Amino acid sequence: MVIRPVHRTGLFVLILAVENLMTKIAKVLCLLMLFAFGLARPERDAQAAHCDVLHLGVVCDKEFYDYDPPGESGDGSGGGTPGSEDSPGGPPSCPSPQAFPGAITLSARKLAPAYPLVIGQDDTKRGADARWTIRIEPTTYVTWRAVPEYDRECGPMGSGASNCTRPNGLPGRFRDVQTGWRCEASTTHYREGVNAASLEAHLSQASRDWILTGDLQIRYPGAYLHNPDMTFRGGNGGFSGNVFHFVYEQTNIPFEDPGHWELTISGQTSGTAVSAPRNFGGAGGTLPVYLREIAIIK
Repeated sequence: MVIRPVHRTGLFVLILAVENLMTKIAKVLCLLMLFAFGLARPERDAQAAHCDVLHLGVVCDKEFYDYDPPGESGDGSGGGTPGSEDSPGGPPSCPSPQAFPGAITLSARKLAPAYPLVIGQDDTKRGADARWTIRIEPTTYVTWRAVPEYDRECGPMGSGASNCTRPNGLPGRFRDVQTGWRCEASTTHYREGVNAASLEAHLSQASRDWILTGDLQIRYPGAYLHNPDMTFRGGNGGFSGNVFHFVYEQTNIPFEDPGHWELTISGQTSGTAVSAPRNFGGAGGTLPVYLREIAIIK
């Protein structure tokens, strides 16, 4: 049996042919991968995709190209606008509208004289002057709406000029990317006036007790209450900006009973387009009325 040696030249040619075939197959695979990642577009031609051809496969350096799936670019090939598919979920449920009624301030005070006397002891029948005032702040109506929040990032350059550098070192353009939602409040002020107002003067309970059962009853047996409750109507009101002001002045009030008088105000507001009328009432201040006493001696 004769064993013929294989010619080394033929074996070497065969190996080179197989290696050449493998190289061609690898190059075809590289082109297919580049096409699959979108590198076959004309605008990417200037970007050199680098691939190292090996005997058993292809390794491509992704730093040299950019894959821009639909919905992320701003160059017309996809979305990337606020509210697109890469944005966060839908808007949140914000609070319902709410009305906050304005504060109502009541005040009243004596104007003159410095020491008013009970009308029975006042030779001039001067009486006393008093003023009542009402101040009503506007009602605040608050509504909320969902507003998207954005962050600025450097994205694909697209068709415009570059104005930033992306993390991968490639030129890009700034774009706004929605990151979430927030509830934004909006306020509206509604002016509120007065439908009706009652201005009153009431002798305090302590003064009533002083006259009927206290020291004054001891000094003047049989003392009684003449007119401990008085009511007045009238006055003028108007707006200064969004605030309502009401003023009523009464002159020469003939107080018949001495003591401390409580000046009170009660009534109802007009309400607004977003709130119902409100009742109000309370003491605004006090007014003292004096009793003149004469001691007779021998």
